[in-house]
Amino acid sequence: MEQNAAQPPAPRVAVVLFLLKDESVLLGRRRSSVGDSTFALPGGHLEFGESFEECAARELKEETGLEINKTELLTVTNNVFLEEPKPCHYVTVFLRANLADPEQVPQNLEPEKCYGWDWFAWDNLPNPLFLPLEKMVKSESFEACAAREVKEETGLDIDNIEVLKVTNNLFHEGAEPSHYIMILLRAVLANPDQLPQNLEPDKCDGWDWYEWDSLPRPLFWPLEKLLQDGFHPFLIV
Repeated sequence: MEQNAAQPPAPRVAVVLFLLKDESVLLGRRRSSVGDSTFALPGGHLEFGESFEECAARELKEETGLEINKTELLTVTNNVFLEEPKPCHYVTVFLRANLADPEQVPQNLEPEKCYGWDWFAWDNLPNPLFLPLEKMVKSESFEACAAREVKEETGLDIDNIEVLKVTNNLFHEGAEPSHYIMILLRAVLANPDQLPQNLEPDKCDGWDWYEWDSLPRPLFWPLEKLLQDGFHPFLIV
């Protein structure tokens, strides 16, 4: 390999916020080399040691002067910008929050980065949208994906689906090392009398029910790691 070969830019983490007011969401029109003049959510780069929630609150305050509460994780998307002047790769973490004071008015505190902020009805969003937001709006939700996969694999219908946790998993061993962002959800059976079927026998030897405190071994590595970290889906409320 040539020593002077150009290295691809490393992926970065962006945290963005759906700030809600009644049936509207706050958007700003970007002034940037990436996605210039597209409409985007408030947010920015995750700094070392920050939680997602801390990053969202800091970025919003710096950009608009607004303060928030009731912040919650919504989804994560993987975005590669190959057609921009400077190609880049972002993992974008989406959160949702409400105004701490509903009478607050957004200010444009970083005019070199944004043309201005305004509230837009979710059913009437402006165009063009910034790519991560457009991708998120058009994509299958985690809840829809989970319901579809469970149905395809087991024939079961589920209800009361909610996101619990997002994990970052590197599989170094095996013929093909891989890297997965895993989104864990929780649900209940739509009908408690349903029985799981093995509808994809080429992928699974079969399904059965196990007590959480007496799980079989060996477990798939991401699940094993969750247990080691003290994760317990029945204790999360």
